[in-house]
Amino acid sequence: MGLETTALQKNAAIDFESYLLDTPQQTHALVYGLRPANPAVTVVATACENATATDTPQPTLVPADPAKLPELLPHQRQRYRAGADPQ
Repeated sequence: MGLETTALQKNAAIDFESYLLDTPQQTHALVYGLRPANPAVTVVATACENATATDTPQPTLVPADPAKLPELLPHQRQRYRAGADPQ
């Protein structure tokens, strides 16, 4: 307890913190998109979060045509030397 804080104020702050971290308040905060600070409150992914995580198409690798490599390599080497991001 500091010089600018009385015991009554400190106890009020502790009580308020306990109130905010209690399960009903933490659960209600989920409605506003807040993540709970109380580990006892679980977060259930929304349909949007599930769709984003599982339905996003993943990039596929396309093998290079060996016949075209001789013409592609000088171009890539030139881009690399110029400081471009090699892709």
